Amino acid sequence: MPLAHAKSHWFMLNLGRMTKDWRVTAGQDPRIVAALLFSRILGPVGNTGRARISAFSVMPLSADLEELLRED
Repeated sequence: MPLAHAKSHWFMLNLGRMTKDWRVTAGQDPRIVAALLFSRILGPVGNTGRARISAFSVMPLSADLEELLRED
């Protein structure tokens, strides 16, 4: 779901602008592009996508999110 993935980074970019967190704002630009180009082939499961977290960090999903993302 590359478009949904990029949209979530767009929202984080706007949140960074609203909170004047320039590190987050700068970090979301490349993540938007990467989400559109590579989200089908890379991206650790559970990564929050925040600019303060490495794009390659693997993070556990909470049980409620895992249930929402599970494909039946």
